[in-house]
Amino acid sequence: MTIHAIREAITELTAPVVHHVPQIDDAGTWLKTSSVWLPSLLDQLSEAVTSTMGGQGNGSTLKHARQIIDSDALHMFLKIKSQIIDWCIMAGVKPGKDAAENLMLWGDAIEVEDGGFYARTMREWANQIRTKLDPPKRMEILHPCVVCEATVWVNDDGETRPHPVEASYRPDEGEVKIMCRACKTVWDGPDAAKELGEEIAEMG
Repeated sequence: MTIHAIREAITELTAPVVHHVPQIDDAGTWLKTSSVWLPSLLDQLSEAVTSTMGGQGNGSTLKHARQIIDSDALHMFLKIKSQIIDWCIMAGVKPGKDAAENLMLWGDAIEVEDGGFYARTMREWANQIRTKLDPPKRMEILHPCVVCEATVWVNDDGETRPHPVEASYRPDEGEVKIMCRACKTVWDGPDAAKELGEEIAEMG
């Protein structure tokens, strides 16, 4: 990977984020989708953690990003911020207090032939932040697993639960992932989910 991949990963973390909000009437009918611009992923996480610790955000983050964030989110933010500071120091950049600004300054100063490690690390951060601030919706599928035919599964507490097949999805982004919690088979993406739905329909 070249420096271009690093620039793209930096932008993913530091550029404003557009969020598509569906407007639905009382009858559940879709009316339209409005676009709302939000702070960058790093700024959203920073504001969420700051509000948890008693600071003041600018009020522009999503509601779920202004709720109390658990200790995992605080650990995530501090780890990312510390890593960015380390990268700045290694590149000869004097870091400030703002993680997003530090990352952009580092990006302007770095010179590497292979930026694969940095790009992968930053993409992982972006995915972790999205998952923490906006967890995917979840829905159990009542049909038995089409692979292992299981109708129950055992959770981490050792409890036997019904409906092992679960879908997680983000409707405004078109992301969907289905997994059987009994045999761990995964259907990843809209096409795979559609094929699973057709198979279930054929089985009745």
